Amino acid sequence: MLLDNIALFMQIVEKGSLAAAGREVGLSSTTVSERLAALAAHFGVSLLNRTTRAMSLTDEGRMLVEDARGDSSDMTSPQKMAAIACALCAATGGLNFFCKKLRRSTA
Repeated sequence: MLLDNIALFMQIVEKGSLAAAGREVGLSSTTVSERLAALAAHFGVSLLNRTTRAMSLTDEGRMLVEDARGDSSDMTSPQKMAAIACALCAATGGLNFFCKKLRRSTA
């Protein structure tokens, strides 16, 4: 589900709105919003700044987009997912021994 939520987040960014992303993938706006919230909760960060009129990426959201687009490697690879998780962990000041070990083992 994590990979699906990251892919959905990328659709939100590409389309510019939750509703447009939902239409693209066949999900309701409510479901898209719930999955975005689940992704943010998983990483413990806010990914988007949303108002009634606009949406923008937070620094952590921008980092996730950059990491997800960063290279042509398979998004489903454990190494790619570990790198994204560790980048977000580091950005929020939560870098710990586990993330350091993951980075060394996937380098």
